[in-house]
Parts: sequence; structure tokens; C-alpha cells
Amino acid sequence: MAKILIIDGENPGWQGYGDNYASARIRDSLRAEGKAAEILMIQEVAQIRPYAANYLPDLVWSNLYFPNYSGSHVGTMFRALPPEQEVNRYVETLGLAHVAPDAATLRVLANKSTTRERLHGEGVAVPEQYVVPEDGTLPELTWPGLRLVKPLWEAESRGVSEASVVNTKQEMAEAVRAIWHQFNQEALVEEYLPGPEYTVTLAGNGSDALAMGLITHFNPDYYEKYPLITPNLKDGGLSYQRLVGKEEVEICSLAKHAAEAVGACDHVRVDIRRDAQGIAKVLEVNGIPGLQPGRSRSLALHAMYFPELDEATNHRQLVNRIVDAALKRNDLE
Repeated sequence: MAKILIIDGENPGWQGYGDNYASARIRDSLRAEGKAAEILMIQEVAQIRPYAANYLPDLVWSNLYFPNYSGSHVGTMFRALPPEQEVNRYVETLGLAHVAPDAATLRVLANKSTTRERLHGEGVAVPEQYVVPEDGTLPELTWPGLRLVKPLWEAESRGVSEASVVNTKQEMAEAVRAIWHQFNQEALVEEYLPGPEYTVTLAGNGSDALAMGLITHFNPDYYEKYPLITPNLKDGGLSYQRLVGKEEVEICSLAKHAAEAVGACDHVRVDIRRDAQGIAKVLEVNGIPGLQPGRSRSLALHAMYFPELDEATNHRQLVNRIVDAALKRNDLE
């Protein structure tokens, strides 16, 4: 019987896979499939060592990047807290296997610029980008068309609005100042991609990975100026989705390539959008996609692919697919 240690703590819900309820549901789904699973609530990483020495887990699943962090921005967290306080990094020093990529890779994936650099280096199509430094020096960009200004570190379209799409240097400067004011972090100036947006969830690794692709649509009447997915549209329930079709088979292949290129594993979400010429480019690779019931895109996608499953069975199958993949990756089957 595989033994899984789930680590959680003070958790606002956005840090890892979800809040404390999400951890409890993961534990229950693992137990339902015959695995031993316990939750350890921590305030500092040093609490993991004595518990793990007694419990002797085969695998750790952390629901936290950092313990005891109650802020609201990814960038602030990574800029303020030292790497040695990262849960997965500490778990690795104990010689324990865990779900998700190694801590160094998770830090790369939290930053959109370092993610792009790694993807580009492996031949994955990505949009042009420029990081505006803290002194606010604006670039003389050579690529044509509109630009999108967004936070360097955040996810889920945080910080993106109609004002994020800019066409002049003055508009760019105003958008950059807004990012610093709201998020206290660098702004990313990116090639604006006007085409359809896709989300692909990967559950598993290599040839065993289940790739589940979705295209998100909004009624054009809801756009103010540009085809742009903002938090207001997402949270307002104004979208509708369909699974990617056979004509879009390259989308799932691109997502797999992107995940492998950056070293993401077990459970990965890849966001992709087409440019004005129809070329699909990777926007983001999320190494720890949310599993919050009622909000998780991974759970929703899995339910769309397996509509015959009730909510509890859908959750149980996806969670165990992720853990089984991590066990196999670490030769712990």
C-alpha cells in the first residue's frame, strides 16, 4: 500500500492546489483507492522532518509553495521568501519523492520570462517578450502589432484588463505603472496574440500522459476593444467551452512538448493562444494546477472527457492518476 503525505498549512487557496478543503478531498480520494494518506499541517518546513521520519511516506504531495504565507501575490512571495523555505525544496533535502516538478523547476515556472526562455531554448513556439526593469525603462520593441502588458509572476489572468493592450509608448508606460502599483513586481511586455485560447491539462507522464484540451470562447459582445480574456469575464461566467477537435490535434502535442521542455510532470496545465497568422504559441506552463473542487479547470476538463462519472468518481480518478504517475516516475509502483 502506497503511503502519501499531504502537506498543508495556512493557505489562502491560490498558493498550491487549493485550500485546506482541497487537501482533505485529495486525501479522501487517495484513501478510496486503497492508498494510505495523511495531512500534515505545518507553519515551517522543519516540522516535516520528524513527522516524515515516523510516517515514512513513499510520496509527498505539498499543497504549498511556502508555509505560513498569507499574502495574495505570487511575485511578492517569491521575491520576499528565500528558496530554503520552499516546501518541495526542503522535501528534496530529506531524500523524499514528491508530486510535481522539482523545486528549482517550479521557481522557473512561476516566472513567465524564465519559462519563456526555457521553452524557446527547446524550440517551443512562444510570444515575443520584454521584462520592464524596476527603473521603468521601456523597450524599443522591434516586433509589429499590439503589445500586452501583464505581471511577470501572476497567473489566472490577474492584472489583465482592456488597458493591458497597448499601442503607444505612453499607453505602455501607464500599464507598467499600474502593474507596479497593484502587484509591486516587474511588468512583462508581450506580443499580443488575438487568436483563440486553449487550455490543455496533462495528467501523467510521457506516453502515459492523458492530454485533455479545451478551447474557451466568449461572446464578442462582451469584449470592449480586443479579444482578451480578463478575470472579469472568467469570474462572470460569461465563457463557454468545447473540447479541442481533430483539426486541433497539434494543440495537445504542443502542450506535451512544452511540459517536457521545462521538466513539468505528473499534473500540468498549459495555456496556448494563436497569433494573427494562426500560429499556436505557449503562454504559460503551470506545474501545480489547482484542484479546488468547483473551481479547478483540471477537474472540469476531466469531467468533460469522462461525462459518465459523478463528481466524487471524477475527482478520485484524476487525483489517483496524478499520484500513480508520480509513483511510477520515481520507481515506486
